[in-house]
Amino acid sequence: MDTPDERAATAAAGSRRGPLLRRPEVERWAHHVADLNSGEVHTDVLDAPPTSTSRVEGLSRLGSVGGTTIFNGPSFVLTSKIPYVASPEYWMTALIDYFNPFVGMQWTSPPSPQNPRNLLCYFSQLPAERSLLTISVVASAPNTVGHVSVGWVPHFAGGLPANDHKVRYPIQGADTDYTLDFTFERAGMAPPDFVMTLEPGIEWMQFNSVTLQTAPLVVFPGVF
Repeated sequence: MDTPDERAATAAAGSRRGPLLRRPEVERWAHHVADLNSGEVHTDVLDAPPTSTSRVEGLSRLGSVGGTTIFNGPSFVLTSKIPYVASPEYWMTALIDYFNPFVGMQWTSPPSPQNPRNLLCYFSQLPAERSLLTISVVASAPNTVGHVSVGWVPHFAGGLPANDHKVRYPIQGADTDYTLDFTFERAGMAPPDFVMTLEPGIEWMQFNSVTLQTAPLVVFPGVF
């Protein structure tokens, strides 16, 4: 019998388990940044994995975040191996095609209205300051430009995020390792459910992790 943690990671009915269907053959990397409040999105295709410095450079387009020390603070991390943490409570569920507890979750068929593919995560405690949500995936869309949307809905409300509560970013080409950084301001709201949805054009995707941490804006004093 599956444990509660495994059931959380394999929420899709009929998801297959067993030997890995295929391993990603990463040929390039990409770093996308977005502000979930304003909808501002910036994308970069890289010839090497993103570093802390390059991530800060990308995030600085959304407002100064200071230096790489923002990655040294407390963080909450969910993976296929750790899909649930009891205290403070945070967890994820997913509509997937395939699950291997030692490797991860994969979506192996194109999404459609009749064949939705998404991932939902919840963090019961949000940072009081500006926050950074990071999703790590490997994806392939060799024949056309696909998209993934990320946004929020009220906790346990169900459904998909409204257009003014989500951002979309492109997925294109052969296997690419994507680091997706999203900033947002809590603005007094109760912790929501964050939803990542695969859109048409994506042929294959593997989930690696989702991380929540603080990313406060840094205001530099002017010259007097």
